[in-house]
Amino acid sequence: MTAQTWSEFPQVGEPPPAGGGVYESPRGQRYIELPETGRGALLAWVAGPRRVVRSPAGLADKPPVVTAVTTGEGETEHSESPRTVVDQEEIDAAVDEYLTEADLPPRPRGWRWFLALPPSCSGPEDFHRSVAALLGDEPADLRPADLRKALENDGGELLAPA
Repeated sequence: MTAQTWSEFPQVGEPPPAGGGVYESPRGQRYIELPETGRGALLAWVAGPRRVVRSPAGLADKPPVVTAVTTGEGETEHSESPRTVVDQEEIDAAVDEYLTEADLPPRPRGWRWFLALPPSCSGPEDFHRSVAALLGDEPADLRPADLRKALENDGGELLAPA
């Protein structure tokens, strides 16, 4: 694989609507938004700039923060609040730490990332199920560097450049 940088990932003109579904580009390519996690960033890197595009994003473009609290009765209650600058800094720091553990450069801040959906997948859930199936019995706590190798070696049609 040749040296790659985050700046090589193309920008889309009009940001896709938020909502987590499938976004269709004006040229008919179907995209899904990658989660704002270390694993989501790793998927973007492995798929590369031929399969992933980015869109500028401010805090207003980001999903709210969801907080889960377990009550005294053992019930879990969820609440949502707008994302703050501090929330975003913590998310970005966690993503960068994960990428560093995978021997990758930090991801630039202020973007949403979209992966071209493989023809075999109908939407985000289907894609993430396919990634999980690809990894098979790999432990959930697989080190980021090992996950990167597994995805690079076995990503096949899911992550191969278009």
